Amino acid sequence: MGAGIGGLAAAAVLSRVVPRVALIERAERPAEIGAALALQPNGMAVLDQLGLLAPLLDVGTRIERMDIRSASGTILATGRMPDLGDELDYAVAVRRTDLHRLLLDTITSTKRVHTRFGCTAVSADPAGAVIIKARADQVS
Repeated sequence: MGAGIGGLAAAAVLSRVVPRVALIERAERPAEIGAALALQPNGMAVLDQLGLLAPLLDVGTRIERMDIRSASGTILATGRMPDLGDELDYAVAVRRTDLHRLLLDTITSTKRVHTRFGCTAVSADPAGAVIIKARADQVS
């Protein structure tokens, strides 16, 4: 898996149930681009289990409802977040770079995730063997 938001989140979850996770990223330095995203309660529940909800709330903004307005500003509809329990009845707007940093810090602080940057996974087999092509086109 790569070192984008999805790959980092998957590696963090997998590292809790398997002894070793390989995270292989083509880029020399992992980085996230883009503006922001809204995390829904189900995604926040996963981040909460990873111990990242509190730091996420420090850098994000709570969304408790969304109003749809006409061009003149009249509210046409209001949507509220469903209550999924555990007080997760809101969403969070967060900059992609902030979420990426939180996940990357989590991954690099665990010994269960082995990271390789500037490489490409060429193949893998069910036994867990992975062939990686390094920057200089060397197989390791």
